Amino acid sequence: MSDSQPMRVLIVNSRRKTSRSWTASLKECEYHYDVVLVASGEEAMLEFSGMPYDLIVANYRLPGMSGVDVVGMAQKRMPDVRALLTAEEDTNLDRVRRESVDLPVDAILTMPFEAEDVVRTVNHILFGPTASEDISADVIEGGEEDNGGPLVLHEHFGYIPPVNEAILAETLGSLAQELAAQAVMLVSRAGEIVYSAGRTDSGLDIEQIALYLGRGFNRLSKLAPMLGHRSTTSMSHTKGSDYDLYTLSVGLHYFILLVFNDVTQRRLGNVLRLARPASNAIILTMGDAAFLLDEPTDEPAETVFAIGGENVEVGEPMSVEEALAVAQEVTGDEADFDEEAFVDALFGQSFATTTGPIDLDLDGLDAELGGLDETGDLDSFWEDAASEAEIKANDALSFEEAMQMGIYSDDDEE
Repeated sequence: MSDSQPMRVLIVNSRRKTSRSWTASLKECEYHYDVVLVASGEEAMLEFSGMPYDLIVANYRLPGMSGVDVVGMAQKRMPDVRALLTAEEDTNLDRVRRESVDLPVDAILTMPFEAEDVVRTVNHILFGPTASEDISADVIEGGEEDNGGPLVLHEHFGYIPPVNEAILAETLGSLAQELAAQAVMLVSRAGEIVYSAGRTDSGLDIEQIALYLGRGFNRLSKLAPMLGHRSTTSMSHTKGSDYDLYTLSVGLHYFILLVFNDVTQRRLGNVLRLARPASNAIILTMGDAAFLLDEPTDEPAETVFAIGGENVEVGEPMSVEEALAVAQEVTGDEADFDEEAFVDALFGQSFATTTGPIDLDLDGLDAELGGLDETGDLDSFWEDAASEAEIKANDALSFEEAMQMGIYSDDDEE
């Protein structure tokens, strides 16, 4: 397209009001894009038969075909076309990125966002980073282009540091087998599954579950810095009729998700004993970044973070070997975790099962309270007490006697 002609943008979105706002902003920006708006993939197909477009802005959820399908069809007609996908907040980004990895999708913009964010992202795709300097580092999260996937842009998650893949294989690879779990995963607070071992049933939508859990964990990450400089640990247990889910935090950005398909009550001890060292090792390979909600700078951290009862400082990222050794040492005491003792300490009493009958000296107790008569016969004592409490018929008042005593009057009948 010549320099004198504005670049053409096709917006495919069923939300007319929202799309009109994007359209107006793109037309009025410095590049004055030529924008066409359609509401479905079928309408977009008709547009592909005319003049080519430079960029497709398609919502992932559309009536009929998905936004990914639209981009795929556009690529067949227009090999040089670029694409931006938009997605609702509860969209499974992991799935979107897998579906679009072989397509010309440069970015995924997740809600909530403003029309100005659409303009900046479109400028970034078509004219490069210099055209969108307002896109700050805390807006960009997730995949890099050289990793084979599009950038994921979402303001509400901000900076999420990368994880050392080698430590995940070392720590989580055997955890599912050791805990007899159906699956074990590392999930980011954006709800993306970063690592997975084991296998879940086809009927269990684990990607959607990870997404919902990630949203909740993202909110907790904002609370953690208020609680102190040590490693803040959060653990949850969700019990269902068919599945049990456990989560254990890994710093502020990730959590371990364990899936069990056999429901049992006594699993807390093993989860803590085996998953905690894995969590600490992953944290140590991330360093301070595990606890920073903003991207680390060259300046030394003002707060010294620590893990474990020994207060091991978390500073520069450790190697996998060093992290494994330190994490095992820090959490070594948890190898002797006694779940019954933990419950006893938690509730302040013992829940141990009694092995024999309870032997109470009732006669001695009553005698001590002075309740028995001179004979000391317990049966006689209770028989006498019952007879004294019995209400006899001749103790009852007649209606006439109640009237004479003023307990009941004729006025009460009205």
